[in-house]
Amino acid sequence: MSANKLQGGRRIRNIEKVSRSSEPLVSIITVVFNGEKYLEQTILSVLNQTYSNIEYIIIDGGSSDATLDIINKYTDKIDYWVSEPDSGIYDAMNKGISLATGQLIGIINSDDWYELDAVEEIVRAYKDGSTIIYGFMRHIVEEKPIEVYAAYPVSIPCKMIPHSTCFVPKFIYDQYGTFDLSYRSCADYHFILRLYKEGISFSILEKILANFRFGGFSFKSRSLIESFNMRYKMGYISNYQRIIKIIGIYVLSAFKIR
Repeated sequence: MSANKLQGGRRIRNIEKVSRSSEPLVSIITVVFNGEKYLEQTILSVLNQTYSNIEYIIIDGGSSDATLDIINKYTDKIDYWVSEPDSGIYDAMNKGISLATGQLIGIINSDDWYELDAVEEIVRAYKDGSTIIYGFMRHIVEEKPIEVYAAYPVSIPCKMIPHSTCFVPKFIYDQYGTFDLSYRSCADYHFILRLYKEGISFSILEKILANFRFGGFSFKSRSLIESFNMRYKMGYISNYQRIIKIIGIYVLSAFKIR
Protein backbone atom coordinates (compact mmCIF):
# COMPACT_ATOMS: atom_id res chain seq x y z
CA MET A 1 0.00 0.00 0.00
CA SER A 2 1.25 3.48 -0.91
CA ALA A 3 2.48 5.67 1.95
CA ASN A 4 -0.15 8.22 0.90
CA LYS A 5 -2.98 5.67 0.80
CA LEU A 6 -5.37 5.03 3.66
CA GLN A 7 -8.29 2.63 3.47
CA GLY A 8 -10.95 1.04 5.61
CA GLY A 9 -14.48 -0.28 5.78
CA ARG A 10 -16.18 -3.65 6.03
CA ARG A 11 -14.46 -5.08 2.95
CA ILE A 12 -11.07 -4.77 4.68
CA ARG A 13 -12.43 -7.21 7.29
CA ASN A 14 -13.66 -9.57 4.53
CA ILE A 15 -17.29 -8.64 5.07
CA GLU A 16 -18.85 -8.38 1.62
CA LYS A 17 -22.40 -8.08 0.32
CA VAL A 18 -23.90 -10.02 -2.58
CA SER A 19 -26.89 -9.77 -4.88
CA ARG A 20 -29.95 -11.83 -4.04
CA SER A 21 -32.76 -12.74 -6.42
CA SER A 22 -35.21 -10.59 -4.48
CA GLU A 23 -32.71 -7.83 -3.63
CA PRO A 24 -30.08 -6.97 -6.24
CA LEU A 25 -26.95 -5.41 -4.76
CA VAL A 26 -26.76 -1.67 -5.47
CA SER A 27 -23.36 0.03 -5.29
CA ILE A 28 -23.31 3.71 -4.35
CA ILE A 29 -20.15 5.77 -4.77
CA THR A 30 -19.35 9.08 -3.10
CA VAL A 31 -16.30 11.01 -4.25
CA VAL A 32 -14.97 13.71 -1.95
CA PHE A 33 -12.08 16.10 -1.46
CA ASN A 34 -12.05 18.40 1.59
CA GLY A 35 -15.79 17.95 1.92
CA GLU A 36 -16.22 18.20 5.67
CA LYS A 37 -19.08 20.70 5.44
CA TYR A 38 -21.70 18.42 3.91
CA LEU A 39 -20.20 14.92 3.76
CA GLU A 40 -21.96 13.58 6.84
CA GLN A 41 -25.36 14.50 5.41
CA THR A 42 -24.47 12.62 2.22
CA ILE A 43 -23.29 9.56 4.14
CA LEU A 44 -26.42 9.44 6.29
CA SER A 45 -28.66 9.76 3.24
CA VAL A 46 -27.08 6.53 1.95
CA LEU A 47 -26.92 4.62 5.23
CA ASN A 48 -30.54 5.45 6.10
CA GLN A 49 -32.04 4.28 2.79
CA THR A 50 -35.23 2.21 3.05
CA TYR A 51 -33.55 -0.33 0.75
CA SER A 52 -30.99 -2.42 2.63
CA ASN A 53 -28.81 -4.28 0.12
CA ILE A 54 -26.41 -1.42 -0.63
CA GLU A 55 -22.65 -1.50 -1.07
CA TYR A 56 -21.32 1.93 -0.10
CA ILE A 57 -17.92 3.07 -1.39
CA ILE A 58 -16.25 6.42 -0.62
CA ILE A 59 -13.32 7.70 -2.68
CA ASP A 60 -11.41 10.53 -1.02
CA GLY A 61 -8.76 12.47 -2.92
CA GLY A 62 -6.44 12.87 0.06
CA SER A 63 -8.36 15.47 2.06
CA SER A 64 -6.58 17.71 4.57
CA ASP A 65 -9.69 18.83 6.51
CA ALA A 66 -11.94 16.74 8.79
CA THR A 67 -13.21 14.55 5.93
CA LEU A 68 -11.36 11.45 7.16
CA ASP A 69 -12.65 11.96 10.71
CA ILE A 70 -16.21 11.89 9.34
CA ILE A 71 -15.52 8.79 7.22
CA ASN A 72 -13.92 6.98 10.17
CA LYS A 73 -16.98 7.77 12.29
CA TYR A 74 -19.01 5.51 9.96
CA THR A 75 -16.27 3.06 8.89
CA ASP A 76 -18.16 0.08 10.37
CA LYS A 77 -21.11 0.85 8.09
CA ILE A 78 -19.20 1.82 4.94
CA ASP A 79 -18.28 -1.15 2.76
CA TYR A 80 -15.03 0.33 1.51
CA TRP A 81 -13.29 3.67 1.58
CA VAL A 82 -9.93 4.82 0.33
CA SER A 83 -8.06 8.10 0.69
CA GLU A 84 -5.24 8.89 -1.72
CA PRO A 85 -4.38 11.58 -4.28
CA ASP A 86 -6.21 11.33 -7.59
CA SER A 87 -6.47 13.23 -10.87
CA GLY A 88 -9.81 14.88 -10.24
CA ILE A 89 -13.47 14.06 -9.77
CA TYR A 90 -13.90 11.80 -12.80
CA ASP A 91 -10.74 9.85 -12.01
CA ALA A 92 -12.18 9.28 -8.52
CA MET A 93 -15.52 8.18 -9.99
CA ASN A 94 -13.79 5.74 -12.33
CA LYS A 95 -11.87 4.32 -9.38
CA GLY A 96 -15.12 3.83 -7.48
CA ILE A 97 -16.77 2.12 -10.45
CA SER A 98 -13.82 -0.28 -10.75
CA LEU A 99 -14.28 -1.22 -7.07
CA ALA A 100 -18.07 -1.65 -7.24
CA THR A 101 -19.56 -5.16 -7.31
CA GLY A 102 -23.29 -4.34 -7.41
CA GLN A 103 -25.63 -4.95 -10.34
CA LEU A 104 -26.54 -1.26 -10.32
CA ILE A 105 -24.18 1.65 -9.65
CA GLY A 106 -25.16 5.12 -8.48
CA ILE A 107 -22.91 8.11 -7.77
CA ILE A 108 -23.75 10.82 -5.24
CA ASN A 109 -21.30 13.66 -4.63
CA SER A 110 -20.24 14.78 -1.17
CA ASP A 111 -22.38 17.93 -1.07
CA ASP A 112 -25.57 16.29 -2.35
CA TRP A 113 -27.98 13.84 -0.75
CA TYR A 114 -30.61 11.23 -1.61
CA GLU A 115 -34.24 11.12 -0.66
CA LEU A 116 -34.52 8.22 1.77
CA ASP A 117 -36.53 5.95 -0.56
CA ALA A 118 -34.47 6.75 -3.68
CA VAL A 119 -32.74 3.37 -4.00
CA GLU A 120 -35.93 1.44 -3.26
CA GLU A 121 -37.67 3.30 -6.08
CA ILE A 122 -34.76 2.64 -8.46
CA VAL A 123 -34.67 -1.09 -7.67
CA ARG A 124 -38.42 -1.38 -8.19
CA ALA A 125 -38.05 0.15 -11.65
CA TYR A 126 -34.96 -1.98 -12.38
CA LYS A 127 -36.90 -5.15 -11.69
CA ASP A 128 -39.38 -4.02 -14.35
CA GLY A 129 -36.61 -4.28 -16.94
CA SER A 130 -35.42 -0.69 -17.40
CA THR A 131 -31.81 -0.17 -18.38
CA ILE A 132 -30.50 3.19 -17.13
CA ILE A 133 -32.87 4.62 -14.55
CA TYR A 134 -32.99 8.13 -13.15
CA GLY A 135 -35.45 10.59 -11.64
CA PHE A 136 -36.09 14.20 -10.74
CA MET A 137 -33.57 16.28 -8.78
CA ARG A 138 -34.17 19.19 -6.44
CA HIS A 139 -31.79 22.15 -6.91
CA ILE A 140 -30.52 23.78 -3.72
CA VAL A 141 -29.03 27.29 -3.55
CA GLU A 142 -27.94 28.79 -0.23
CA GLU A 143 -29.67 25.87 1.53
CA LYS A 144 -33.01 26.68 -0.08
CA PRO A 145 -34.79 24.62 -2.75
CA ILE A 146 -35.23 26.70 -5.89
CA GLU A 147 -36.58 24.27 -8.49
CA VAL A 148 -37.10 20.65 -9.44
CA TYR A 149 -34.98 19.64 -12.41
CA ALA A 150 -36.07 17.00 -14.90
CA ALA A 151 -34.83 15.89 -18.31
CA TYR A 152 -36.87 13.34 -20.21
CA PRO A 153 -35.01 10.79 -22.37
CA VAL A 154 -36.04 12.47 -25.63
CA SER A 155 -34.23 15.65 -24.53
CA ILE A 156 -30.88 13.98 -23.72
CA PRO A 157 -29.08 15.38 -26.83
CA CYS A 158 -29.64 18.92 -25.54
CA LYS A 159 -30.12 18.50 -21.79
CA MET A 160 -28.12 16.50 -19.24
CA ILE A 161 -30.12 14.13 -17.09
CA PRO A 162 -29.79 14.60 -13.30
CA HIS A 163 -26.59 12.64 -12.71
CA SER A 164 -27.08 12.34 -8.94
CA THR A 165 -30.27 10.38 -9.57
CA CYS A 166 -28.81 8.15 -12.29
CA PHE A 167 -28.23 4.41 -11.72
CA VAL A 168 -26.33 2.46 -14.38
CA PRO A 169 -26.12 -1.34 -14.59
CA LYS A 170 -22.55 -2.53 -14.04
CA PHE A 171 -22.52 -4.36 -17.36
CA ILE A 172 -22.97 -1.00 -19.14
CA TYR A 173 -19.71 0.29 -17.63
CA ASP A 174 -18.03 -3.03 -18.41
CA GLN A 175 -19.16 -2.93 -22.04
CA TYR A 176 -18.93 0.79 -22.89
CA GLY A 177 -16.26 2.07 -20.52
CA THR A 178 -16.33 4.78 -17.87
CA PHE A 179 -15.70 8.56 -17.86
CA ASP A 180 -13.37 10.22 -20.37
CA LEU A 181 -10.76 12.08 -18.30
CA SER A 182 -10.06 14.56 -21.09
CA TYR A 183 -13.22 16.38 -19.94
CA ARG A 184 -12.90 18.34 -16.69
CA SER A 185 -16.55 19.19 -16.00
CA CYS A 186 -18.84 17.34 -18.42
CA ALA A 187 -17.44 13.80 -18.64
CA ASP A 188 -20.69 12.55 -17.12
CA TYR A 189 -22.75 14.17 -19.89
CA HIS A 190 -20.30 12.84 -22.50
CA PHE A 191 -20.79 9.35 -21.05
CA ILE A 192 -24.58 9.67 -21.22
CA LEU A 193 -24.45 10.94 -24.82
CA ARG A 194 -22.21 8.04 -25.82
CA LEU A 195 -24.74 5.59 -24.44
CA TYR A 196 -27.62 7.47 -26.07
CA LYS A 197 -25.85 7.18 -29.45
CA GLU A 198 -25.41 3.45 -28.87
CA GLY A 199 -29.16 3.07 -28.44
CA ILE A 200 -29.09 2.26 -24.72
CA SER A 201 -32.53 2.79 -23.21
CA PHE A 202 -33.23 5.33 -20.46
CA SER A 203 -36.17 5.32 -18.08
CA ILE A 204 -37.22 8.26 -15.91
CA LEU A 205 -39.06 8.04 -12.60
CA GLU A 206 -41.29 11.06 -12.14
CA LYS A 207 -40.21 11.46 -8.54
CA ILE A 208 -37.55 13.50 -6.69
CA LEU A 209 -34.69 11.13 -5.86
CA ALA A 210 -31.82 13.47 -4.95
CA ASN A 211 -30.90 16.99 -3.91
CA PHE A 212 -28.14 18.93 -5.65
CA ARG A 213 -26.30 21.96 -4.26
CA PHE A 214 -25.40 24.44 -6.97
CA GLY A 215 -21.84 25.74 -7.21
CA GLY A 216 -20.73 29.19 -8.37
CA PHE A 217 -21.59 30.82 -11.69
CA SER A 218 -17.99 30.68 -12.94
CA PHE A 219 -17.90 26.90 -12.57
CA LYS A 220 -21.26 26.61 -14.30
CA SER A 221 -19.99 28.80 -17.15
CA ARG A 222 -16.89 26.66 -17.70
CA SER A 223 -18.99 23.54 -17.57
CA LEU A 224 -21.47 24.87 -20.12
CA ILE A 225 -18.74 25.95 -22.53
CA GLU A 226 -17.06 22.55 -22.33
CA SER A 227 -20.46 20.94 -22.83
CA PHE A 228 -21.18 23.01 -25.97
CA ASN A 229 -17.77 22.10 -27.41
CA MET A 230 -18.32 18.44 -26.60
CA ARG A 231 -21.82 18.36 -28.15
CA TYR A 232 -20.47 20.01 -31.31
CA LYS A 233 -17.66 17.43 -31.50
CA MET A 234 -20.21 14.61 -31.17
CA GLY A 235 -22.46 16.10 -33.86
CA TYR A 236 -25.37 17.14 -31.66
CA ILE A 237 -25.12 20.87 -32.46
CA SER A 238 -23.69 22.84 -35.38
CA ASN A 239 -20.61 25.03 -35.13
CA TYR A 240 -22.85 28.08 -35.53
CA GLN A 241 -24.99 26.96 -32.59
CA ARG A 242 -21.87 26.30 -30.52
CA ILE A 243 -20.45 29.78 -31.16
CA ILE A 244 -23.75 31.55 -30.45
CA LYS A 245 -24.18 29.64 -27.18
CA ILE A 246 -20.63 30.41 -26.02
CA ILE A 247 -20.99 34.11 -26.89
CA GLY A 248 -24.18 34.13 -24.83
CA ILE A 249 -22.29 32.71 -21.84
CA TYR A 250 -19.61 35.42 -22.07
CA VAL A 251 -22.22 38.17 -22.39
CA LEU A 252 -24.13 36.88 -19.37
CA SER A 253 -20.88 36.51 -17.44
CA ALA A 254 -19.99 40.15 -18.18
CA PHE A 255 -23.31 41.31 -16.74
CA LYS A 256 -22.76 39.13 -13.65
CA ILE A 257 -19.37 40.76 -13.05
CA ARG A 258 -20.95 44.20 -13.18
